[in-house]
Amino acid sequence: FGVHGSTEAVIWPIFIFVLFQDIKSVAALPIIISVTTMIFAFVAGRIKKQNRATIMAIGGGLIAITWILRLAITLPMFYYFSVFLIGFFAILILLPMDSNIYEHGEKMDALAASTVRNAISMASRLIYFIILLIVVEVFKIGFILAAISMFAFMVISFLSRSKLKTS
Repeated sequence: FGVHGSTEAVIWPIFIFVLFQDIKSVAALPIIISVTTMIFAFVAGRIKKQNRATIMAIGGGLIAITWILRLAITLPMFYYFSVFLIGFFAILILLPMDSNIYEHGEKMDALAASTVRNAISMASRLIYFIILLIVVEVFKIGFILAAISMFAFMVISFLSRSKLKTS
């Protein structure tokens, strides 16, 4: 999820700026993200514990599909609509994932749970930016890597469903 987060927060706004050559085009992104978060955080907060891994897997798959669509559809309105979609799908991942981590932290060690999550996220981002440092087509490769990472996240979430249901 760290690779997607870096792509969405760093590479995507740069792509939008390069594409539209206007800082106002980039300024719309956090507004869309904020509105999406306000609308859907309440809904996603009602996800039942036994459905968390499935919801996270679905969110990961939908984010991956959105990254692929961003490569295929070159309509400016879709670029902005996709920010709305990604914001919603990310909530489907973040709320259940954070809930699982905090519950695990309450049972074991909260600091260790957060440290492991952050270490994995930062390591994946390090590898991601090293790859982008080497390649020429940063946007295309970055978007492809974001899609691949979210498909991997989806698979891992599906595989962890039974473990999360029992814990």
